[in-house]
Amino acid sequence: MGAMETGSIWLAVALASGAPGGAIPEDPAAKAELVRRYDADGDGRLNPIEAAAAREGLRVLRAAGLARFDADGDGALSATERETMLQTLMLERFRAMERAPRVAVVATNAAAGPAPTNAAPAAPGGTP
Repeated sequence: MGAMETGSIWLAVALASGAPGGAIPEDPAAKAELVRRYDADGDGRLNPIEAAAAREGLRVLRAAGLARFDADGDGALSATERETMLQTLMLERFRAMERAPRVAVVATNAAAGPAPTNAAPAAPGGTP
């Protein structure tokens, strides 16, 4: 699975934010996503090293998004290209979510382990 598939919603946030290049977007939701992804020390904010990693991540995601969705090749996403991107990424996310419950159920059942086998059989009438 490529970066475009695994980070599609994140890509939409990065591209739709309007921040140039690797600039940190001003949008509060986009900033919160950056902190969630890059706050390595868990202090709730980005130190200079984490911020540099976030800027590089944005730069890479924007380049990938432009390569995929910039139909006219002008180096920017038009309103139409942005709409196409958002629709495509939402459809990809929806399809991924359709597959996810089966994986979650298997993981939940595996974590629960086998059913207990040491229980006493119930006596006739419902009491042990």
